[in-house]
Amino acid sequence: MLQLGCHNPNGISTPAAAETAAASWRRSGFDVVCVQELHLSLLTSVAVANRLARLGWTVFWASGRATGGTAIAIRSCLLSSGVLSIIGGEQAIQRAHDGRYVALSARWCGHTLLLANVYLPSGDPTAHRHRGRSGRR
Repeated sequence: MLQLGCHNPNGISTPAAAETAAASWRRSGFDVVCVQELHLSLLTSVAVANRLARLGWTVFWASGRATGGTAIAIRSCLLSSGVLSIIGGEQAIQRAHDGRYVALSARWCGHTLLLANVYLPSGDPTAHRHRGRSGRR
């Protein structure tokens, strides 16, 4: 069984935050996680990717503005063992330039999967700003 999950951590812009998120994914038993609202910059994304890799996760990013970004995180052991493989490799991964979409095709146990993560904001900028300050609505 392949366990899929979604997580909106409202930012994993530090290695410590990435470690907390990865611990949550592991506790939940997820093999693949769609992550939204990364809040990464070019500089912080390298440190976060390195920390997640050391924790056993391979991450495929679609970064845009520092307030957004999506990713698909896959347990590295699934990829290294060949249990799950990315069809077409890194160059076949689809990413939106604004960071709101990342998708990849994968093979798992004889099945072809399309793993896609799409971030669609509420469309209410006032509510979005309010939630960002307080952490909730």
